[in-house]
Amino acid sequence: MPEGDTIHHAADRLRTVLEGRVPDEILTPARPRAVYPRAGRPCPRCGTPLRQLRQWEDNRVTFWCPGCQR
Repeated sequence: MPEGDTIHHAADRLRTVLEGRVPDEILTPARPRAVYPRAGRPCPRCGTPLRQLRQWEDNRVTFWCPGCQR
């Protein structure tokens, strides 16, 4: 592949993201989640039990480590 093609490919990907569309290769492969949905289990970083909180009108769940995130 000619060197310039790499630059054009990167520019096309950036243009796609800026237009509000996310290419599949950016979404996958998914990384394993360290906190969601692991309430009550130890934090993989510090060992503190992970917590969850339901909030907002639609009762969305938030997960966090009280030891790492203050």
